[in-house]
Amino acid sequence: MWKNIIWEDTKQDKSILSFEHPLYPIIIYKKHFEEEFNSVLELLNGETMSDYIDFYFEKDAINLSCLRFIDENAKADFYDWAVELGCLMSLKEIYEGESEQSKQERRQLEQLEQKKIVNNKQAQEIQRQKINERLVKHPPHHKDKLRLLSRKKVIDKMKQNPKKAAKLEKALMYFETEYNNYKKTYQIIIEEFENIL
Repeated sequence: MWKNIIWEDTKQDKSILSFEHPLYPIIIYKKHFEEEFNSVLELLNGETMSDYIDFYFEKDAINLSCLRFIDENAKADFYDWAVELGCLMSLKEIYEGESEQSKQERRQLEQLEQKKIVNNKQAQEIQRQKINERLVKHPPHHKDKLRLLSRKKVIDKMKQNPKKAAKLEKALMYFETEYNNYKKTYQIIIEEFENIL
C-alpha cells in the first residue's frame, strides 16, 4: 500500500519518473518537478498529516511511474503552497504578465523617475530664484542709465562746439566702450532669465 510517503522516499524511488504539474495540464519529469518545486517538496517530510507526498498525489491508474493529484482540492492546495514559497507566480501575476517582484521593481523605477522630474523642477526653480536675486542685486541700474545719459548730453554739447572735435572723438570712443560694457553686463542676466521662463 502506498501510504505516508515522504519526498525523500519518492526522490529515491526509481519507479516514479514523472509528476502532474499543478498549474499547466502537462506531465513533467521528476527532475524538473524537483527543480521547480524544491521548496515545497523539502517540507513533505512527514512532520504533520499533510506533509506527505500521498496527501497530494497518487499513482496514475494506467502509468504507475507517474504521480497525479488526488483531486482538484489537492492540486489547489499544492499550487497555493508553491505560490506562497515563491515556486510559482500567482494567477493574478500570470494574468497581469509580471511577477510581484517585477511589479515592485517597475514601481521603484517609476518613483525614481518621478523624483528626478521633481528634482529637475526644484533645480529650475532654484535657478530662477538665483537669477531673480542677481537681477535684484545687479539690475540695469537707474544710476548706470543716468550716467550714460549724462555722458550722452555732454557729447551732444560737444558736437555743437567745433573747437572740441578732438575731445569729441575720445568721448565718443569712451561712451561706446562704456555702453557696450553696460549691454554685456546686463544683457547676460536678462537673457539667462528669459531662457528659463
